[in-house]
Amino acid sequence: EALDQAVGDVGDAFLSRHVAEQEQEFVAADPGDDVLAARHRLQALADLLTIRQHVGALQGLTIGWVGDFSNVARSLSLGAVMLGVSVQVACPPGYGPRDEDIEHVMTRARHGARITVTNRPQEAVAGAQVVTDGAAYVEEGKKVRVMER
Repeated sequence: EALDQAVGDVGDAFLSRHVAEQEQEFVAADPGDDVLAARHRLQALADLLTIRQHVGALQGLTIGWVGDFSNVARSLSLGAVMLGVSVQVACPPGYGPRDEDIEHVMTRARHGARITVTNRPQEAVAGAQVVTDGAAYVEEGKKVRVMER
């Protein structure tokens, strides 16, 4: 009820990074409202908007990612290449993208953007205008020791 009062008639959909799927009915202000628990997709969008705010135009930039190829990394890579931003990913052995992940990202790349994958962080950050890491993102419900990898 508090959420209903807070958002009222603001819009037709409620997007949340933290709403669990089973809580969607509870969060919906009205039975017809859509609640999208898009977690990693929203984080990727927020990251890209933050980069745009601080760096300016996105097309032609390179993002370096160091860490596991998590859902956030996958969504960030996909969103980035669609906007013409290349992504250089360094993942520990066994924690990188699958071949189908790379293919999926590359089929949507625009303006010459690409994704490259290595297990050497120095290669992922070389020439990147923006560097981020997977240590800040822990998959929901999993306690992992990312820094040890």
